[in-house]
Amino acid sequence: MALMSPCSHELLTMIMYAIELNPLLTRLAEALQGLKTTPTSSDLSVFAYADDIMIILASPADVEADRTALRFYQRAAAASLNPTKSKALSLGRWTLR
Repeated sequence: MALMSPCSHELLTMIMYAIELNPLLTRLAEALQGLKTTPTSSDLSVFAYADDIMIILASPADVEADRTALRFYQRAAAASLNPTKSKALSLGRWTLR
């Protein structure tokens, strides 16, 4: 019987989390317009570090795409968004309808 050290267990947990989270990150990156910092730069839309995710929404259409992707992920992964740990910051001019 092989025993796993605590460090091995933590590494496996991180890898499993990354595998589970990847479909959500991919779906968001494909669906969101994101932010362009220069005319030739790639769109910036999703960043993840450990269990933190930052999503850049650049338009009202991005807001709806984000909601749709999160709802789908929550159902598929039996996950939930913690509203007390979630924050939104608006930059620039937005006209929401």
